[in-house]
Amino acid sequence: MERVSFGDFNKVKTIGRVYSYNNKIFMNFSGSGIMFKALSKKLSAKFFATKYDDENSRPYVSILIDDERLDFKIDEEYKTIEIPLPSKVCTIKILKRTESSVSFLAIKEVYVDEILPLEKEDKFKIEFYGDSLTCGFGNLSNNPEEKFKTETESFLDSYAYLLSQKLNADYSAICVSGFPIYKSRWNEGFPIQSVADMLSICDYSEDMTPETVNNWDNAKFIPDLVIVNLGSNDCSYFTEGQKWIDDLVTKYGSFEEVLKTNELDEELKALENKIKSFLDDIFALYKNVKVIWALGMIEINDHVQKIFDKALKEYDNPNVYQFNFKVREICDERGAVYHPNKKMHLIASEELAEFIKEIYK
Repeated sequence: MERVSFGDFNKVKTIGRVYSYNNKIFMNFSGSGIMFKALSKKLSAKFFATKYDDENSRPYVSILIDDERLDFKIDEEYKTIEIPLPSKVCTIKILKRTESSVSFLAIKEVYVDEILPLEKEDKFKIEFYGDSLTCGFGNLSNNPEEKFKTETESFLDSYAYLLSQKLNADYSAICVSGFPIYKSRWNEGFPIQSVADMLSICDYSEDMTPETVNNWDNAKFIPDLVIVNLGSNDCSYFTEGQKWIDDLVTKYGSFEEVLKTNELDEELKALENKIKSFLDDIFALYKNVKVIWALGMIEINDHVQKIFDKALKEYDNPNVYQFNFKVREICDERGAVYHPNKKMHLIASEELAEFIKEIYK
């Protein structure tokens, strides 16, 4: 059998922020992986995983043989998967279905009988920056009361992956559940606190600091379009139940009164500045790229929505677009922890695809 060589870019295409370390090919961010063509009786792939023994955190991998998708949980530190292949040339994709923050996943080795050259394609490129919505958190569940587990998370059923397929686009996704553009109650105290701080890293885990991250060379993937879907978790920082807000409620008597205070205004201004500075950073890297900031797959508080409206309207660049999903008006069916289910993601991908077609007319 022929070993798939990751250095042979005429025969193997990397997807997302894939990198080599310690004789392994790490594919940690959601949807990252490899693609190649093969003529073989079977595929044999050996994977390395972290948190493989944690029922709620095990990584899942999707292997696509042409249009057929097979999903596997990686429940051993080193797990070999063997799949029979049809007697014809196949396009094979090996993609990580679950997110980086939960567990890491690497390919140790892949074998087929014969690997064939890939056709050269100059495809449209999209880079996504997002939170649990982009990860596909809970979208394989139809029970809003169900707690998170990787079994019900699928990037391949997320609006981001489905959109990329509709547009026949290459993609890269930088997304972590619970993370904001500015601040979130779900990641308080973490050394890295914003997806904006992940602009040039390969993956993310909770123990990483700005000094210990795995760096990414953004010149390896220069997108035509950046889609940012961040803001939902910022709402958690600006609502009751967050200590600093609760302290203000105690001080001023009600949340309605807090909305009128300088203390809240100052933090909302900091959110506005973070939105604008992230856009600055994107354009510093990608120059003439178009950017869509998408909001509304789940609820956004009015006072937070106004800040995004203001920041994006005032940002003086004609290549910045704001998009507000209508999916909740069409179909409000939730998966685990009240996140959008597969059906909502599908509808969201369709409406965003239409918006993209409009701005590229």
